[in-house]
Amino acid sequence: MESGERAVSLNSNSTGTALKLLPGESGPGRTFIMGLPFILGDKNPKDPVNGWDKTWAYLKDLNSCIEYYPSGTTAVMKELGEGSRDMTVTMTGWDLNPRILGIVPKDFKVTPFNGMTWVNDAH
Repeated sequence: MESGERAVSLNSNSTGTALKLLPGESGPGRTFIMGLPFILGDKNPKDPVNGWDKTWAYLKDLNSCIEYYPSGTTAVMKELGEGSRDMTVTMTGWDLNPRILGIVPKDFKVTPFNGMTWVNDAH
C-alpha cells in the first residue's frame, strides 16, 4: 500500500479517537502538515497555496474524525498514555521522551510512512 493510501486508510478506520495536533502548538503537528504534501503526492509540496490540493482535501476529511484539538503535544502524549487516544502523529524526540518518562508505554507502536520525506522542525 502506498503511503498516501495508507494515511487515508488510517483516517477512514479511525474510531474517533485519533488526535491531530495544531501546527502552531506542536512540533509533530507542524512536521505532519509539512510532510503530508510529499506523502500524498501533491503537485508542488513546497507551495501550500497552489500545490496542495490533495493535502487540503485530506485534512478536511481528517477533521471529521477529530474530537477536539488539544493545547499542545504534552497533553496529547498524556492522553495517548492514558488510553483515551488510539493514535497521533509524532517525531523522534516526542516519541522517545514520553516513553522514557513513563507517560506513553514503551511498547506503544510507531510506524513510518513508506517513502516519507524527513522534515526538520526547529521552530
